Amino acid sequence: MHIADSGNTGTGGQNGGHHLHFEARSGCEANNVYSGTAIPIRPLMGNWWNSWYAPPSASATLMHDATQLSGAAQYPENGAPPTIMPVPGNTLTPGPRHLAGVDSPTGYPSAYVSNITNTQAIIHMGASPDARNMSTDSYFEISEYLSGSGWWILLTGDLQEGPTFPRTLDLNNQCSMASGQYCFKVLAKLRSDPSQSSGFRYIDLHPGAVAPQPQPHIAAFYNAGEATAILEYAYPGAMTYHVTESHGGATFDSYQGPASQITVNRILGAPSAYKVAADLGNGTVLQSAWIYLHDEVVSIPTATSSPTQTSTPTLTPTPDDTIFADGFESGDLTHWTSSQTGNGNLSVVETAALSGGYGLRAVAGGSALFVQDETPNGETRYRARFLLDPNGLTMSTGSAHYIFMGYMGPGAITPVVRLELGAIAANYLLRGNARNDTGAWQNTTWHLLSDAPHTIEIDWQAAAVGANNGSLTLWLDGVQTTSLAGIDNDTRRIDRIRLGLVGGLDAGTQGVCYFDAFYSRRMAYIGSTLTDALVAYWALDETSGTCADMVGSNHLASTNGVGYGSGIVGNAAHFVWSNSQVLTAPSNSSLSMGDFDFTLAGWAHVEDLAHYLPLLAKWREANGRREYALSYASDLGQFAFFVSSDSYNKFFVSTAPTVGNTPWYFVVAWHDAAHDTLTIQVNDTSSSTIPYSNGVSSGNPTPQPLQIGRMTDVTGLDLFGGGLVDQAGIWKRLLSAEERRMLYNCGTGWAYPFVDPVCSPP
Repeated sequence: MHIADSGNTGTGGQNGGHHLHFEARSGCEANNVYSGTAIPIRPLMGNWWNSWYAPPSASATLMHDATQLSGAAQYPENGAPPTIMPVPGNTLTPGPRHLAGVDSPTGYPSAYVSNITNTQAIIHMGASPDARNMSTDSYFEISEYLSGSGWWILLTGDLQEGPTFPRTLDLNNQCSMASGQYCFKVLAKLRSDPSQSSGFRYIDLHPGAVAPQPQPHIAAFYNAGEATAILEYAYPGAMTYHVTESHGGATFDSYQGPASQITVNRILGAPSAYKVAADLGNGTVLQSAWIYLHDEVVSIPTATSSPTQTSTPTLTPTPDDTIFADGFESGDLTHWTSSQTGNGNLSVVETAALSGGYGLRAVAGGSALFVQDETPNGETRYRARFLLDPNGLTMSTGSAHYIFMGYMGPGAITPVVRLELGAIAANYLLRGNARNDTGAWQNTTWHLLSDAPHTIEIDWQAAAVGANNGSLTLWLDGVQTTSLAGIDNDTRRIDRIRLGLVGGLDAGTQGVCYFDAFYSRRMAYIGSTLTDALVAYWALDETSGTCADMVGSNHLASTNGVGYGSGIVGNAAHFVWSNSQVLTAPSNSSLSMGDFDFTLAGWAHVEDLAHYLPLLAKWREANGRREYALSYASDLGQFAFFVSSDSYNKFFVSTAPTVGNTPWYFVVAWHDAAHDTLTIQVNDTSSSTIPYSNGVSSGNPTPQPLQIGRMTDVTGLDLFGGGLVDQAGIWKRLLSAEERRMLYNCGTGWAYPFVDPVCSPP
């Protein structure tokens, strides 16, 4: 055992702290100890110049390794890289190697991936290109390739809690949706001299699947311009693997045997592709999809030898694919073919708006209430998306009714697809049903639905003639929740649809629920949009007087002559602290929150760092009038998200970066009711999250007005701000990471109604 200084093995007298490791020494000379494998046991205070380094967890799944020259996966300088890293409790897992006595080489970032599942992977980075006699001097840039949009920067800057970046894998962030592939690249830079940066380390990933279509997962690591790559793959229980390699048509075997990591060839400028078969030794061989390696000189192919039944969302809808759409902004039902309103129990009103200024209000009373569209014409594939808010609808436990139905036939109407809203105890449930050719219904599983606005999307498809390959896929808030496949429904078609309280209601179903933003098309994924569940949005372009709410009636009145200045998009509201300036909208239900998902977002340019600058606040600490606030907090030197569950107690989460008074900051904060968390994020990079399970006060009995530029502390002192605020909005739902990225728009902002192109980062 040896205690090493400054992270090199035995070169005493170096500054920067200590770490503890076991060491197999192979020789020494003056002031230098050469080592074989060095296993770090734990970091000590002031650890090493790579202060974030720690051994992998014994419970870690496959720790995908980078090459010998990678900063985070370093081998001893005096010997060949070991094939297995003997991590206690995880002896069959290759892991990051410890560098003994050699500085991290410049020109190579560190990047590898661990804990890969169907839905998540963790990206790891190290301190390259640091020097061992310096403090940690690196920061990182992680980019992700999105199909149809190119490279997007996920993070630029320090990682405050370690060199790891958990990344959710879903349909919206695949680089090749046909093969289910994800593509990332990592760059390391010196803080002291940002012009010194490494090349990009690429990570290409096919996560595989355990069910319903088992596949091995594959990860590839390589640098731009390199003619080789490290390919790693795994499937539980595999005895041997068979790797196939292809380069523009020429296909050959790369490897067959038990090893789970090999070096493969690349042909620069050509679509080098690889697939893996895992032999479980019992007659079962599982085949992966192709994984395509790429960099700036190679485009991302979309072809695959293993097509799947899952749909392929795109970020840019095809206008010609639209069947019918209505956001109820006309204030009536004239866009629909017909309706059954129940003497006014179904109506278009402002209070039902989940997107825009109007929505569809349905008052349950036993009879069916619906709008009907007969635009579909013998559709063999039909996609529909709409917004639903149960709004406290009372339902008997175990009951269910239909909120959407698709029918076939111009005369006798035969339902072929439907959505059910159910209830059990105090919870809502949602599932889809598809009718096969025998007339029997096949059902998805039930999914919990909170009492809040949700985006619901279905994709129904008839089977090919004589085949049994029909399907029904359901998305909830942009996440695919379930999919039925193998349906024998080749005779089924869709000719009309109904939306509302369509049928199956019992006497125990009472109350009011809301629908909004209906959209249907044939092929392309629709997804949620930034106008979904947007309850208020202020562009703040006015040069004086009232500032208009772009989507509702929450207009902001100016007090003490709020000025204007150059904004992130157009103009911005300008506040001078000494003038006690504020913009105010009266409190109402659309601005009040509860124990449900919601998001606040806006841009701020802090000019007066000595005072608060509230972006969006319903907050008066004195006399128990606390609800929520998003603000620059001068006592913290950070942006903070404040909430109260009972109007008296206060909880907050703040960002880690210290705020300066020169740049614009994009600040977004959200309450996640399902996971009981509060999160705040700045500039689409750093974020902070705390656990919070108590909901948010609606301000009763004295709800506060919504204000920009002012909140009030516990002594009753008004906290006015000095600076500019621009493009502020409130959503009664969670924005996805992609939607937050779209609003940030590479630091240039994206304004309502969100119709201009979003940037494509280089």
